[in-house]
Amino acid sequence: MLRNAALKYTYSSEDSSIVKDFYIPALKNASSYDRAVGFFSSSSLSIAARGLAHLLINGGGMRLIIGYPVSPEDFEAIKSGVNTQKHFIEIEEKTNNFLENMMDMLECRRFDALSFLVASKRLQIRFAFRPRGMYHEKIGIIRDVNYDRIAFIGSANETENALNDDLNSESINSYFSWDEPIYKHYGLEIEERFEKLWNDQQPVTKTIPANNNFIDLLARYHSGKEISTIFKALEEIENSVSDKATPPFDCLPSLPSFIGKNKYQLRPHQKNALNEWVKNKYHGILKLATGAGKTITALHACTILTLNDFFKRGLCIIIAVPYQGLAEQWHEEMKSFNMHSLLCYKSQSLWLQTLKNKVSEFNLSTTKTFLAIIVVNDTLKKESFITEINKINAERILFIGDECHNHANKKTIESLPAAKLRLGLSATPWTDGELDKKELLISYYGDIVSQYGLKEAIEDNVLCPYDYFPIPCEMNDEEADKYEDLSINIAKLEAIKDSGLSINDEALMHLYLKRSRLLGSLTSKLLTLESIIVENGRQTHTLFYCGEGGVEGLQETDEKNIDEVTKILHKWGWRTSKFTSEQSLSMRKKIMITFKNGEIDALVSKRVLDEGIDVPACSQAFIMASTRNERQYIQRRGRVLRHSPNKQKAIIYDFISLPPRNREQSCFLSLINQEQNRVREFSSLSLNKLKLDIDYEPR
Repeated sequence: MLRNAALKYTYSSEDSSIVKDFYIPALKNASSYDRAVGFFSSSSLSIAARGLAHLLINGGGMRLIIGYPVSPEDFEAIKSGVNTQKHFIEIEEKTNNFLENMMDMLECRRFDALSFLVASKRLQIRFAFRPRGMYHEKIGIIRDVNYDRIAFIGSANETENALNDDLNSESINSYFSWDEPIYKHYGLEIEERFEKLWNDQQPVTKTIPANNNFIDLLARYHSGKEISTIFKALEEIENSVSDKATPPFDCLPSLPSFIGKNKYQLRPHQKNALNEWVKNKYHGILKLATGAGKTITALHACTILTLNDFFKRGLCIIIAVPYQGLAEQWHEEMKSFNMHSLLCYKSQSLWLQTLKNKVSEFNLSTTKTFLAIIVVNDTLKKESFITEINKINAERILFIGDECHNHANKKTIESLPAAKLRLGLSATPWTDGELDKKELLISYYGDIVSQYGLKEAIEDNVLCPYDYFPIPCEMNDEEADKYEDLSINIAKLEAIKDSGLSINDEALMHLYLKRSRLLGSLTSKLLTLESIIVENGRQTHTLFYCGEGGVEGLQETDEKNIDEVTKILHKWGWRTSKFTSEQSLSMRKKIMITFKNGEIDALVSKRVLDEGIDVPACSQAFIMASTRNERQYIQRRGRVLRHSPNKQKAIIYDFISLPPRNREQSCFLSLINQEQNRVREFSSLSLNKLKLDIDYEPR
């Protein structure tokens, strides 16, 4: 009974686990559950489903109110019972998008529970509309068979960012019907407010039952899973995920039962990669195609090594990544393996003291323990970080270099920890012309021990097939003149360098990047883009790759290019968002969620999406700018080929930079050769390769 659940009046994620301390024990004793959440998204529905496992088993039912924003004009129409259909069509589209593209394991398991309740007619849903703004109630009432009740209200921070409850601080206040004086003033008011909303009796807010199509979409999600399977999986994951503000770093990892919707198991190429790494005495590089599961392969290795007797006192893993966004992605994926990592980037005041404490605890522990550290490459080279890592016995360290090709310089190699176990991950560790980088990487990681290319990944259905459309875009005469001038200046500096004399390498790099940006912003590319947009109409889940970004003096060119692309898309009704390294991590995370859910159609991006960042929902890409870097275009292609539900194939539009046909200078011949090499590489594995005309000759 609820009276015996040992519940408190207030909870805060700062000092307690709201899911484990409140939702689970309360709903374990519930016969019915009423809930109102702030707004419609996959995350808010997941929030509403916290602690539902036992409600499934004990036969309880649920009523759910979800806020949905509309314009004042639309609200008046809804209030009059007119034109509601268009809003439910939007709701169905969003629901379909986030059900198809959902990958977060906790979210998936909670949706299994909601789906089962809907399918068994134990969950009723209404949508709440207001004339201005959005319905923001976050209230709930839990009842047991004796009609004892708990009414509660959540803080304003109960948003999608509180999905796992460890991103924002959250608090709730609860009131108990057996504490009659308090419940009379607070609890009854919450009950009455919910009942008025449910019965559409509020003076301002209008509530309408969910339509059959929405209900059917939710009902199908659990795909016939038995209630016992849903209960076990949800209970297991909610017990393993911490929702306290400070996560437990030192708990031992475990293999997940599911990753996203799918039962967890390694693919044959992942098993083979790990076997070869073990044979090579836990040293080596895995050259796996972008999207082939490098992260999962590495985390599986970490888990197995920790759980067996290889390390009697436990293991410390250090994962080095090039970007903060990739660090966040590792941090999230590790939660599926019950790993809670310490992120080391930005100001050392944010992480250094915690690192010192965790290293000390790890070294002093007399029982098997586990420590996971994620560090960006810039921080990896800092003396303060190196000093702490050097306090750990190298025999107990596994160092994982993600996108390890970024470590191929002498200064970085010398700063890497002397770990007993070393694992490099990269789709392109080195190219044929990078023998010096190859030598440096092998000196630390060892040689490539396993390869799994794009061809094999597509054939094995690890990645999806694609159509490839190279789009020739010629320079105008002014652009050609600028390109020629830049090429002449580059050639002069390269000649001086080849003669053995010193040059200003920064000035040379600036010229190369300026020339690259010129190619990315050709007038003909924007005109051609608009014609394709007009012909094909508005699409969803699309990436637009623009300039590189990150170089002083050239940032303005990149921003202008992004703005021009965005302007064209907006003109033809696309909903877009920039996605750049200048945005905060929290902002990029929110943007990615809205992209996945189909709330925006396209991401217009610079280089931040080139390495490691997962965008499985993407179904087509427009490559507006591309460097001569083979690694870059291999990464970009792989980024688009990741599987997502109902994605049969990807589409790639590659805008090819070409000179006017009356220009035959050597720099233009070199450009044509470079662009044709990329077209041949991309087209070689495409579905439509037999239809492509890739030859271009100046005349």
